[in-house]
Amino acid sequence: MILTNCAACAAPLAHDAPRCVRCQTRYCNKTCQHDHWRRGHKQMCKKIHRGGNAEQYNADKKYKEAVAVAVEACADDTKGQTCYICTQALHWKTKEGLVRMCACRGTAGFAHVSCLAEQAKILMDEVKENNLGPEALQARWVRWHTCSLCEQQYHGVVKCALGWACWRWIYAMALYMDTGATPGDLREAVTTLEDLVPIARRVFGGAHPLTVSIAGCLRNRESVRGRIKPLPSPR
Repeated sequence: MILTNCAACAAPLAHDAPRCVRCQTRYCNKTCQHDHWRRGHKQMCKKIHRGGNAEQYNADKKYKEAVAVAVEACADDTKGQTCYICTQALHWKTKEGLVRMCACRGTAGFAHVSCLAEQAKILMDEVKENNLGPEALQARWVRWHTCSLCEQQYHGVVKCALGWACWRWIYAMALYMDTGATPGDLREAVTTLEDLVPIARRVFGGAHPLTVSIAGCLRNRESVRGRIKPLPSPR
């Protein structure tokens, strides 16, 4: 989710808190920033920047950790099985193992978290590309947390891993932070987030970190949109 604490001292951050110029890591003040640089950020800064800067790097790191935990928790149950999406035991790219943790029985429902996430992303991208509207968005959103075979929600560490996969997708859409955004880009971001917020509240609840993060994205985009004036039409 959105990083809201100082990377050096863990204090809550103001909206306009200073950031590392290169990797966008946030701090409560310049003192913390300089201290963190001396304590090791100097060695990590370029790596974080190459990973998409602080938010994306953190989301990717948390996602990989969550997938590893989920695969380990499902290891005994998934022995000798294959993914129902890609038909392989190991994911071709990440080499991750299988998970399940839904209501499927027998040989049904085994999958890689990466395959489940890719399936959900494709469905969500179809909504955006074809302008299908909020009802289609809500119908497809369930793929982030519900098995398409048994139609029951994933639970435990598998649900956690898919939650991080979902957040990575939302952040990758650049709806939260795009310094080069045009008024048109911002209108699209606000419209999309306005659709996502009520769905997240219904699915996860108002206090869920993902719901809070999406609502924060919406406030941020509305604030930026209010400060950027559209270019005048050519005469």
